[in-house]
Amino acid sequence: MASKKPKKSSGPSAVVTDNLGSQLNVDEAELLSKIPWFNERYLLPGESLSDYDTSLQLLVESVVVKDALDAILVKDIHDELREVQRLRVLRQSFFIRGMAGRLSDLLSAHFSVDEDPRVTEVLAAWRKDPEIGNAALFELLDELGVTMDEISVSVFSRSSKNLQLLEQQLARHEKNVRESLKMIDARRNHALVRERLAFDLERDRQQQLTCNPDDE
Repeated sequence: MASKKPKKSSGPSAVVTDNLGSQLNVDEAELLSKIPWFNERYLLPGESLSDYDTSLQLLVESVVVKDALDAILVKDIHDELREVQRLRVLRQSFFIRGMAGRLSDLLSAHFSVDEDPRVTEVLAAWRKDPEIGNAALFELLDELGVTMDEISVSVFSRSSKNLQLLEQQLARHEKNVRESLKMIDARRNHALVRERLAFDLERDRQQQLTCNPDDE
């Protein structure tokens, strides 16, 4: 499946870093601002720059970025989630187009479009919103003895290769999100263990001092 390469957004290179500025110290923010690929926002035609920045900021606040590596992982998660959403929309659009084409072929073959305006009206309503206005469509399909489930199966079988490729790409990006989340969790778990060990060592030292005051 061919796809266009997302274009790089224009604008100040440190905008992404600015979204993380309140979470990082000066040195870490400065370091990230000098990494070109970190500050790129890859958008497709029609996607909003402000929407990108807003969604990134919301994710940063929900995760609570603590250092530069956290920031890199969170941006990776954000970009992967955007790709997941794109693929889900593409999958839905692909399937709906296939359904619309199959319905058009089926109805046009059995009803006269010129003599029966229901066909044009029903197809126009379904293309506009497949979730509503199906009562008239079901009436026509009942006359043909065909169900929507049968049409769905037909479309899926015809498009199985493309849909399978979409599913594979979707699964890969979802896995990337899970792996990045695991890395963040692992880093924080290790930090908690180090903090607990330091606390226990300090507590033991204080206890020893209390038990052996002459050692001071």
